[in-house]
Amino acid sequence: MALCLLYVGFNCALNATNRNALGAQGFAFPIILTAAHMFFVLLLLAPAMLRSHCLGELARVWAKEWPALCGIGTINMAQIALNNSSLVHLELAMNQVVRATLPIFIAVMQAIQACPPPFSHMPLLV
Repeated sequence: MALCLLYVGFNCALNATNRNALGAQGFAFPIILTAAHMFFVLLLLAPAMLRSHCLGELARVWAKEWPALCGIGTINMAQIALNNSSLVHLELAMNQVVRATLPIFIAVMQAIQACPPPFSHMPLLV
């Protein structure tokens, strides 16, 4: 529960900071903000990923799953860029509402694919 609250808190702080930079401060370069975001995520995660006991597993996963990892990274980059761009044009509250509805669409997509999420996960999706 604490981890979920921490995630929500950091997410709100990040969006408020992005909105301030892109809206109130007039920083009109969401792609630069996206690149900086991706760089700092890499920078902050690097110490954890480069620990000696993680390197072998990291190399094995990268060698086997590199196309999927590149696809996920590309989609993540596009999501961050579109979110930052939307902060230029939408109010922060509307941005949060749109982002909050995404798990519902994911659940519907899984149901359409005949692979619904476990019933125990349903309260987390709402």
